[in-house]
Amino acid sequence: MKRIKKLLLGLEKNKVVAFDDLSHWNFNGNEGLSASGMRVLEVSPQEAMNL
Repeated sequence: MKRIKKLLLGLEKNKVVAFDDLSHWNFNGNEGLSASGMRVLEVSPQEAMNL
């Protein structure tokens, strides 16, 4: 199973991800986020907080 799929299914924990071209949308009272891509970074959550 691909790494991103495992992450989305909740099978991998404590991963740091980066989103490409993240945008917020609002349509007919609904809102959400869209991204053109997602990458799993090779840093710990603690390291990411210190960046």
